[in-house]
Formats: sequence, structure tokens, C-alpha cells
Amino acid sequence: MEIVYALLLAGIAAIYVISLVHTKEKISDEYEFMNGLKWLDALSMTLTGICGRLFKSKKKERYNDDRLRQIYVKDNVEEAAYVHRIRKVSLSIVIFSVFLILGILNELAGETDEKNISNIKRPDYGNGQKQVDVIAEFDDEKESLHLKVDEKRYTDKEVENIFSGSYKEVIRAMLGKNKSVDKVMYNLNLIDSYGSENIKIGWDLDDVKIVDYDGSVYRDNEDHEVKLYMTMSLEDYEKKYEVSLVIKAEKETDKSLQDIIQQYIDEEDLHNSNVSLPDKVDGVGIKYRLSGSGENIPFLMFGVVAAVLMYFLKDRDMDKELKKRKMQLEDDYSGIVSRVMLLTAAGMTIKNAWLRIADDYTKNERKKRKRYAYEEILLAAGKIRGGQSEKEVYRMFGKRCGIQMYIKFCNILEQNVIKGTKGMRELLEYEVHEAFENKKMLAKKRGDEAGTKMLLPMVIMLVIAIVIIVVPSFLTMERGM
Repeated sequence: MEIVYALLLAGIAAIYVISLVHTKEKISDEYEFMNGLKWLDALSMTLTGICGRLFKSKKKERYNDDRLRQIYVKDNVEEAAYVHRIRKVSLSIVIFSVFLILGILNELAGETDEKNISNIKRPDYGNGQKQVDVIAEFDDEKESLHLKVDEKRYTDKEVENIFSGSYKEVIRAMLGKNKSVDKVMYNLNLIDSYGSENIKIGWDLDDVKIVDYDGSVYRDNEDHEVKLYMTMSLEDYEKKYEVSLVIKAEKETDKSLQDIIQQYIDEEDLHNSNVSLPDKVDGVGIKYRLSGSGENIPFLMFGVVAAVLMYFLKDRDMDKELKKRKMQLEDDYSGIVSRVMLLTAAGMTIKNAWLRIADDYTKNERKKRKRYAYEEILLAAGKIRGGQSEKEVYRMFGKRCGIQMYIKFCNILEQNVIKGTKGMRELLEYEVHEAFENKKMLAKKRGDEAGTKMLLPMVIMLVIAIVIIVVPSFLTMERGM
């Protein structure tokens, strides 16, 4: 894992060096990055290009561009889309960096705790064999070892009943690949039951260094005669047999460090909870530490997955902003319609009233807070001053707002451009009345929604109150009984 982390850090450093050229890029002051760290902005700009190529979707881009046009109230949102992607990449970098740091800290803590171990905890009884990866250090060299540690075993007899009539069949099954008891070269099959009657079989050994309880046979350069004491039982009947085995010598071969230490472990007392490791092999001192066995891989996996998910989930922030935009448009509608009516009643044309509202917003309210409805009016006013058709500007204004009440209002304004001011005052007065009625209905609706949201906390408080009252009552009743 140390190599993986080193490569990741080297990669991040390389991308950072490449990204330094992006620090010269100019972004409008209107767009604020999610952080004030220039190095992260530059790094995000570099990775934005990479992510853009990897995860590019024209359909998704068009969908996001439409939403960004509503949020930033602009026709050209190329720069806004670019900044949005930078924000997503920046957040992904932060998420991945958190997991990377956690993995590095875990790796460092693991190295501190795992150095210079002298024993390995054997698996508890019934948990089976486990493999432990350790690093043996000797003579300024290191070697990775994959050691197998058998489970802890009990010394009590593991079986209860014997049936002596099956002696030959049991011996044949016990020998396994071996042809006879006088020539044992392979591991034994020390079965614990036999036959359709479920005869229970137990084994006792006189030298576990030669034949182990799991049937493992450890051969060296000499023949060995060992005795196995077999107990067969069935219900209350029990009979013991003594079986003599000849373990044939193993031809002398050069054993690897893996085999030497594995044999040392296998020769350890199976009743000990911990397995000691040899501190010397052939007179050479050895130190051990657990090698990285992938414990930190989940940190990297979760980091990558979380970063990628965050990159896509960041688009949900636009949904929240669009919901806020819709609420603002609904809240400001009555005020806009009433101001248009008042200004036209004072003698202004619809066009001049529109431009007046835009100018007042720019001078006064825009510095305090951004209001989407007035930003749309300001955008439309700029188009009118640019020479675009009033009718087309009003129609696009209603379309951009996307709410039925604004579309209806814009239809009234379009009629004014086509037919003139005849009947306009009555239409605007009626629309003002409708706007204020709609505002009352919206206020009532939002109040109901707020009450619904408060329902769950109220239920929780009610349950707590009931528990506080009822539990002491039951305790009092139990004491009285």
C-alpha cells in the first residue's frame, strides 16, 4: 500500500504542477468559487478538462445549461457552466483527499502497531485455519511470508462412542493415500465418524511433532515409528486400539524461508492461543511485521466512489436554487404588476414603465439582495434598449419565468404593443387583484406545508412526554405489587 499511496501523491503533485498555468485564467467576479484556495481552483480547472472528456454528455449539458440560464439570468451561460463544473471537481477533490488522508493515517498507525511482533494469535476453536501475511527482516533484507496458522484445539476427547467391528475399514480410511501402516508418506485422514451407524472416533498421538491432530505428517531425513491411539465408541460401548505407523524419511532438499517458518509454526503447541515466531533461522536474527494486506484499499475505493458520486450529485444544488427562484418569482409578481399599473396610470408607456422598474432595481434593491423576477426584467430591459422588438422581449420574458401568471401578464403586455392602450388599465387592475389573491393563497399553502413539516418533531415530542409519564407509573405499580 505504501507504493500505491506514493504513486497517488506523485500523480497529484504532477497534476498540480501542470495546473499552475490555469492560475492565469480570468474568471468574472460574479462567480465565486466554493473555496478561496487558488491552488485548488487551478487544480480543479485542470481536472475539469479531464472530467469533461470522460463524463461528457451533450444531453446532460443542455439540461444543465437551461437551468443555469434561469439561475444566472443570462442567455450565454458558457462561463457559468464552466465555473459550475469547477465547483463540482473541487468538491470531488476535497472528498477524495479526506479518504486519502484517512488511508495514509491508517497505514502509518498500522505500521507503528505491527512492527516487531513476536507471536501470532491462533484462530479460536472452530474458526478454521487463517493465513497471516508477515514481512521477515534479516541481514538488511526483507521477505514477504504467507503463513498458515491452524485453529486452536481442545485436549479433551472429541468423540463419545466406539464400535470395534469396523476397525479395518476405519484404518483403511485413516491411511488415505498411504498403502499401509508400514509406509506412511502422505497426510492421514483422521476421521471423527464412520459408517451408517455414525460410529464416533477419537485419536490420541504420542508425538505431535511427527503426526498432527489434523492428520498432517511432518517428514524429515529419518524414518520414525509413532503410535496412534484410536478410541471408537457407540452409545455406552467403548474400545481402544493402538496403531503403529512408520513415517518414511523425506529426501533432503533445500527448504525456503517460507517452509522453515511454516514448519516452526506447525510444530507449536496447538493448545496455545498465540503462535511464537522464530527469532533466528540458521543463526540469522529475524524481525517480523505484518505486511499491508489490503486493509486500506477500502479507503481508496470509497474515496473514488464518493468523489465520482459527489461530482454528479452536486447538480442537485441547482434544483434547490431553482426552487428558491420559483418562490421568489411568485412572491414578487403582485408587486411587479402593481408597479406597472401605477406607472402607466401616471402617464408612462409600458416600455418606459418597464425600463423605470429595471433602473430602480439596479440603483436600490440589487445591491442588497438578488431577486430573480427583477433580474429577468433587467435582462429584458437591456434587450429593449438594444433595439429588439418589445413584443418578442415580453414573450421571451414570460417564457423564461416559466410560471403561468407571468405568461398571462406578458400576453397582456403583447396586446398593448399590438392594439394600443385601449382597455389596458382595466386589464392591469384585474390582474393586480388576481395577483394579490394568488399571494394570499400561496401564503396559506406554505403555512400548511410548514405545519406538515413540524408534524414529525411534534409526534416525537409527544412520544417522549408519554414515556416520561407512563414509565414511572408502571414502575410504581410494580413496586406496589
